[in-house]
Amino acid sequence: MSTVKGILIGAGAVLGVEALLNLPQAAAITNCSKYSAIGTDFGILSIPEFPASFKRNGTTVGIFMRLDTGSDITFVPRMIADALGINLRSGTPIQIRSIDGISTAYVHSLDLLFGSVVIPSLPVAISERDDVPFLLGCLGLLDRTNVSLNGRNQSMCVEG
Repeated sequence: MSTVKGILIGAGAVLGVEALLNLPQAAAITNCSKYSAIGTDFGILSIPEFPASFKRNGTTVGIFMRLDTGSDITFVPRMIADALGINLRSGTPIQIRSIDGISTAYVHSLDLLFGSVVIPSLPVAISERDDVPFLLGCLGLLDRTNVSLNGRNQSMCVEG
């Protein structure tokens, strides 16, 4: 068991949070994905964004996640709770401070799949809002898997 006392989402901190989370190990398999190219005012930006799936109680939802090593916890919009049949408010409530201000999210334990790599019981903060990005944070990922970024090859690999 790990204790989380403060959670960072991008450049903002969660206020007054303490939750107990059980973090089992990921399966020992490797999966790689190419970066996504996004047009910006400064040119093309390649970012580690990759296909993944959340699984809970036999239901699987495919999404694209963006690796955010500045986020302590994985953060997703409310539509994930709706798609997986999760009662949003049954999770541990947290207050998240981000560039948009303070918002409420609820931490739930979900299995995350990258191809054949399974990260069981990942703590995921599900926002009350749908207008938030799909961000893969460090908690439950970097302490249970090996993640490698290859800028020249424009790829990210996860090894469980």
